[in-house]
Amino acid sequence: MLEIKNLKVVFYKDEPLEKVVLNELDLTVEDHDFICILGSNGAGKSTLYNSIIGSVKYEGSILLDGKNLNNEKKYKRMKEIGIVYQDPLKGTAPNLTVYENMLLASKAKTFLKKGFKKAFEQKTINDLKKFNLNLENNLKSQCKDLSGGMRQALTLYMATMSNPKLLLLDEHTAALDPKAQEEIMNITNDIVNNKKITTLMITHNLKTALNYGNRLIILNQGKIVLDIAGEKKQQMTEEKLLQLYSEHFSDEMLLS
Repeated sequence: MLEIKNLKVVFYKDEPLEKVVLNELDLTVEDHDFICILGSNGAGKSTLYNSIIGSVKYEGSILLDGKNLNNEKKYKRMKEIGIVYQDPLKGTAPNLTVYENMLLASKAKTFLKKGFKKAFEQKTINDLKKFNLNLENNLKSQCKDLSGGMRQALTLYMATMSNPKLLLLDEHTAALDPKAQEEIMNITNDIVNNKKITTLMITHNLKTALNYGNRLIILNQGKIVLDIAGEKKQQMTEEKLLQLYSEHFSDEMLLS
């Protein structure tokens, strides 16, 4: 599904503050993978995402479903990639209602077709009910008035309405309180599994990284240093993971 080869990103190239953020990184993501990505601040996690969506200049190649994205502009990439950010204020139009945001995300071209509005509204209500966050009763509320958890749930739903080939979650629960974090992760897991969306999720929460997904990747200094999948990931504990990491690397700021 996603193949990254020799990915290199250098900030302030040929300047005194030059910094190699991603260092010839290789990553192959299989169809329907749900990968959790851990790493200290500055390890290159967000830069990896920004490379995939075309927000930073990079060397190497990124292929999505066999298509080389190197010459694709960001807006074209985003037609096939959904992304949810850490900030609940991103991902929705704050001054529009929940229903209006849903219409925009649907990319529907038949707003005036007879019966469309009623059918779409009913589908929206049915879908939002599944979240158990009372969003279905807030269709006329402006998004800026929603709680952080409600807004992230809406953003998640909007980002996956068109069944993207790839979903990127950039610490999308970090700004929420513990209860909302758990609610959003349960919603995330349901959406990803039900829609079978290939997903990369950055998180600083070790328990989240261990409890969700089928694969765990750790970045260090712009490279993948640990890649744990399948049964090994299912059997991994916090203690085992920290021990495994410390056996090879001295960075004690793994989750900082």
